[in-house]
Amino acid sequence: MDGSYVKSLLSLLLRVLLINLHVVGCGINTRIIDKRGTKIFNGQADGLQCRTLEILDSFGFADRVWKESNHMLEICFWNPDENGTIRRTGRIPDTIPGLSRFQQVVLHQGKFDWPLSSCGPG
Repeated sequence: MDGSYVKSLLSLLLRVLLINLHVVGCGINTRIIDKRGTKIFNGQADGLQCRTLEILDSFGFADRVWKESNHMLEICFWNPDENGTIRRTGRIPDTIPGLSRFQQVVLHQGKFDWPLSSCGPG
């Protein structure tokens, strides 16, 4: 699989899970069927944009995601100098200042299973 396919698939899965949370919140029982028989333990990470965190906040669990994730604070640019030594040549904020109270974060998908597996009726 190429990277764009994997990124699209992860984005789709997150949307399905968020829709499920909304439907469960409306009192409708749902079931998500996944071909994996177990929780994700390693090798899967997902980036969450600040707008996604705002949606998660509306469901009441953005704070835990925020605390357990790695925050993407800045983007650094590196280039070789005149001697060929790699040096940092620039740095910018990762998220536009003032866009949201959240910043982009990276979170292991295994960590993201907990809010989804504990939603809705037993």
